[in-house]
Amino acid sequence: MTPEPGGRGKFSTRPFLDGRATSRKTDGVRRDLDRLVLIWGAAWSLAAGCGRQPNSAAVTALQARAAEVDTLVFASMSAVAANAAPNVNETVADRAKAQDAYNATLALPLMPTGTYNCPADFGVTYQLTFLGDGAQIMIASVDPNGCQQVELTDGGSNAALLWTVQSGGYWVTLAADLGIEVNQIFPYFPPVSAD
Repeated sequence: MTPEPGGRGKFSTRPFLDGRATSRKTDGVRRDLDRLVLIWGAAWSLAAGCGRQPNSAAVTALQARAAEVDTLVFASMSAVAANAAPNVNETVADRAKAQDAYNATLALPLMPTGTYNCPADFGVTYQLTFLGDGAQIMIASVDPNGCQQVELTDGGSNAALLWTVQSGGYWVTLAADLGIEVNQIFPYFPPVSAD
């Protein structure tokens, strides 16, 4: 069969990398797929770092305030409506437990720089607000899925990016300080549809 450019269902003169000819329809689908992969890859590369750099000086500054912590407010939320966050919203007014959770959070390793291929992120985040005499000392946004990032801030100049991937004991400590079972917050799996 002789290649005919532009003929429907006919072979194109554009070869595969291995030399075989492709159809125009396949060429269009392949181009669309290539574009989708490039767009997805670019978006993933940007999102993987989330624009925040590891900052050990910020962690050190926040560690110096541990004795001030007397309350932990834990709130679960979801950015994806279909993935309901666990129904765990707790306030821990026990100074020792609040400080234990604070110290465990700050003991997490810094998120390494670079690009990562992380598991699925279902959009659930836990916000841990640590207070001292009613004033905010630190907020930690903890992601139980994906790269399991922990974004810390004191609301001012101190901010850092940590992660829980290599710190399985963190979830056990946090759950104990909250007075709940660890499986209520980690690992998180989206609800299964009854359909």
